[in-house]
Amino acid sequence: MATTKTKVVGSLVAAAIAAAGLIPAFDLVDKFEGNRSEVYKDPLGIPTICRGTTHGPLIAKGKATRDECDTATLEDIQTAAAIVRRCTAGATLTEGAYNAWTPFALNVGAGGKGRKDGFCTLKSGKVPSHIRLIKSGQPEAACKMLFQWTMPGTNVFNGLLNRRTAEYKVCVTDLP
Repeated sequence: MATTKTKVVGSLVAAAIAAAGLIPAFDLVDKFEGNRSEVYKDPLGIPTICRGTTHGPLIAKGKATRDECDTATLEDIQTAAAIVRRCTAGATLTEGAYNAWTPFALNVGAGGKGRKDGFCTLKSGKVPSHIRLIKSGQPEAACKMLFQWTMPGTNVFNGLLNRRTAEYKVCVTDLP
């Protein structure tokens, strides 16, 4: 049975997600990350908890309550949404594209030269194709680039292919 605190935290998280217009993004994260209350290693060996959280005190603690997972997911989605806004500044994103690129950015991170490929920057220091396409007014072509991100190593991960397919469907829902 849910406590009053659980209901309040759950309601506050839901309200914050709705106010940001990110309900579809949350739904994608929830579906493809699941919600695990104990730390586990993802397919790349990265310690992970809740709905894909890979940093912060919950990792060190090793376990989390439902409220803590909801709060962590909200923070992760807000961080990813900020990455999307920062790296697509000056471009127009539809609501569908924003709701697809946000969980994508949560999944791959911002990236960085010499560090790792990500939403904003590739390890090479170059701008990813999807950002160039977004900024040049080619949103459908940008959405198709999601399918280039299904191999964290040398093999396609079916789970990532399923995730990218779902993100693509959201990405193109309201394109002209």
